[in-house]
Amino acid sequence: MKKCVIWGIDENVEYAIMLVKHHRTDIEIVASGCDRANYPYENVKLKSMSLTEVIELKKRKLTDIILLASTGRYLEHQYKDLKDSGIEEIYAIPSHLYNKKTINEEDRRVMITLYEQLPPQLYYLEIHAADHCNLNCKGCTHFSNIVQGEKFPDIKKFSEDMRQLSILFYNIEFIRILGGEPLLNPELEKMLEITRIFFSYAKIILVTNGILINNMSNNLIQSIKKNNIQITISVYPPIEKNILQIEKKLMDNKINYQFGERQNHYEACLKFSKNMNRKGNEDEYDSWLKCKRKRCHFLYHGKLYGCAMPALVTYFNNYFEQNIASSSGIDIYDCNIDGKSVLAQLNSPMDVCRYCGQEEEFNWEQRTKNALESDWCVD
Repeated sequence: MKKCVIWGIDENVEYAIMLVKHHRTDIEIVASGCDRANYPYENVKLKSMSLTEVIELKKRKLTDIILLASTGRYLEHQYKDLKDSGIEEIYAIPSHLYNKKTINEEDRRVMITLYEQLPPQLYYLEIHAADHCNLNCKGCTHFSNIVQGEKFPDIKKFSEDMRQLSILFYNIEFIRILGGEPLLNPELEKMLEITRIFFSYAKIILVTNGILINNMSNNLIQSIKKNNIQITISVYPPIEKNILQIEKKLMDNKINYQFGERQNHYEACLKFSKNMNRKGNEDEYDSWLKCKRKRCHFLYHGKLYGCAMPALVTYFNNYFEQNIASSSGIDIYDCNIDGKSVLAQLNSPMDVCRYCGQEEEFNWEQRTKNALESDWCVD
């Protein structure tokens, strides 16, 4: 019987222990713990285990397998730390297994997979259900307040794009459907259905400003529940007075929800930030390293982008007659690419990064008319 140490982040470690105990009886778990260096959160349920402790277990031959129970960037960091420490064989649990309710024979087979043999998986993706908005925040990072008219994705093209993504990636861990304001889209129900069809194990989050929640149709409500969609309400000052009413609607319909990016963060967002440098003279790599949005990968019209800015900056250029360079994006239909090469490109600086400077905060307000370049620019 092979011995195994499980090392990862809290909830994943717990689930990994359950998976191995119940479905891999040929494996004995000799130790388990949480990586606090890469995941230093305090709401812990399990004891911590340092990189040094994991390496020591391997050096003393107390374990045959180091099994990583993490996802996304945490998994990448742990793998790199172990590799840099001279550990050659490193195993991981494919991320789609964390969301599965039942485990079949194929799942058992791939449950403990060499890291290098993991199928390509995208950690995070944003998708627009609408480019325009009904709130129109000053300096919107997606330029929604200067979009002219209604702009929705073509539902047939969206379905084709999601199908192609499912060929490139075995799984996408987090998919956020947003805008603009997604609840403006009359075909949102279809978008949710399509997304779930192609990515059965993803956590799908619908991000809304909440203004239209009380107007959601019964069909849309049923689609949200059927497809296991979480609603996240971005709380802005005009919404604060309606929080209880919005919450009642969601609770009455038994919809999974949260306010703000952290669970039940009811306080309104009072600050926005801007960082556009029209001169384009920033150091690309330095800007990328500092960027808070470099992992906010974005799908738009058959192409993937490192973030939303290069896909949507055309709205800024057209409105202000500017010429901020936009990235051509990664064509997901290019027959010369695969999932791993796409990941490598997404996780690298883009030419457009030279237009991103030092962030400056400003007070949140609506700007429905007479938007200024200075709403976005710091130069």
